[in-house]
Amino acid sequence: MIVPVKSYPYTVADVESLKEMFAGFPAPRVFQTHFPYDMVPKGHNEATKPRYIYVVRNPKDVCVSLYHYFQDIPYMTEIPTWNQAFERFMKGRD
Repeated sequence: MIVPVKSYPYTVADVESLKEMFAGFPAPRVFQTHFPYDMVPKGHNEATKPRYIYVVRNPKDVCVSLYHYFQDIPYMTEIPTWNQAFERFMKGRD
């Protein structure tokens, strides 16, 4: 069975299309993103300079959450032990 892919209006492929998308949002703009910092608009002068709230999770919590996420994926061929998951996390592989 083929699952249809739903079209999403805010799909971007590169930095230029991202800039165009942000420019189309009405002011003031408030949004949440997982974009890397280099892809987020910076503004051209002091008047258009954006303000950011940067939220980061505790890495220990992220590691535990990732471990439990692996345990719940039904199609995983190899379910890692806690030690394997921790080693992968510390090496930046998962």
